[in-house]
Amino acid sequence: MLCPRPETEELVEILLAEIEELIHKRGKKDKGSNGRIRILDVGAGTGAIGIAIAHQLPHHVQVLALDVLPEAVELSNENAQQFLSKLVDSDVGDVSSVYKAVLCPAKEFNAQSRQYPMNFDLVVSNPPYIPSSDMPSLSTDILDYESVEALCGGDDGLDVIRDIVQRLPKVDATQR
Repeated sequence: MLCPRPETEELVEILLAEIEELIHKRGKKDKGSNGRIRILDVGAGTGAIGIAIAHQLPHHVQVLALDVLPEAVELSNENAQQFLSKLVDSDVGDVSSVYKAVLCPAKEFNAQSRQYPMNFDLVVSNPPYIPSSDMPSLSTDILDYESVEALCGGDDGLDVIRDIVQRLPKVDATQR
């Protein structure tokens, strides 16, 4: 699991602006699942991105977070419980109706489409992007604390990114 960096905060700010724009555009008409903006967070790790969004807009979003590490999924759901439980009221449901992390790689997400509706308004990811040949040259402060799965993006660093991009039409609410 990758610990959040300052760039993560910047990404969340950009996403919140996009979501606010979507909310404004939609107004009171067709708002998707339960009237909320649906977000797919691929490679959720600690849940920092999805939980920060859900924390700011708990009545407007529904985040489904994917990760390949069981520890990441468990920690992400624990973090969601800790940071979102006081914001979620009976009108919204429980924390899992606002944020839920599941164990699933991006390339296998289609297989789970029967369990989770595939109509997402936004897809966000801070995926592994370091080429495998560059991994040995990373500093020890990164290698000692971060999992290889959170860092290494395959031979050219683009494996996870390709998986996400190839599946975008299948998860895009505007394509339905």
